[in-house]
Amino acid sequence: MGYEHGYAPDDAPEIIVLWDRKPTARRPHRCDRCGEEIGLGERYESTGVKTDGQFEHLKRYLGAYAWPSHCPSLRSKELAEIAADEDWDRANNPYRCTTGADQ
Repeated sequence: MGYEHGYAPDDAPEIIVLWDRKPTARRPHRCDRCGEEIGLGERYESTGVKTDGQFEHLKRYLGAYAWPSHCPSLRSKELAEIAADEDWDRANNPYRCTTGADQ
């Protein structure tokens, strides 16, 4: 039997969030999502996670975990990909939902 995440519920990794903060940078950091520098004075997400006994400290631009466009270096690329997908969808998908604005 297949499972949504690729493992049986009993085999799921043990994940413990130790902290989840939104501090202001007192020194430069690197965003774990895009690799760009989080500058002095910028707010960012700081998350400490322990997964199956392995510790990890993640630092990201605010909102970058869910939306990569919150990372400055990914924003223009992501918006271009979204626009290209929408153009392809308009041209090739006869079953897509449409609104009056699309017609």
